[in-house]
Amino acid sequence: MVGKGIWGGVLVSPLIGILVGLVAARLRKLPAGGRVFFSLAALYGATYLFGLAVGLGDLVTGVNRGEGSHRIPSAVILQSAVGFLWGLTFMGYIVVLWPLSYLNCWLIWKQADAPSEPIGSGGNP
Repeated sequence: MVGKGIWGGVLVSPLIGILVGLVAARLRKLPAGGRVFFSLAALYGATYLFGLAVGLGDLVTGVNRGEGSHRIPSAVILQSAVGFLWGLTFMGYIVVLWPLSYLNCWLIWKQADAPSEPIGSGGNP
């Protein structure tokens, strides 16, 4: 089954999102050029981590193992990660996903800069 191999990344993707969000919130004071570069770096970093998780899932479940297969564990994991980076760059997904990454980071920065209200101060007398 083709879709079975990606479940390692799907299960880890919420943690990857939280990690990227926490790093983005800490870097909210970057200048405009730094923010654009960070959104690109965050996209590539998240894609690499997703690829590592897919490779680890492949290694654990043996989804792509064939008859007489002798797989090097580190190569299985890294080839998946590099494959995702290759696809992001050379298949053109970067054109669509980079602006979405910037939008995601912008929303995080906007929320991180918003003044926080104490819980229970809904304005009712």
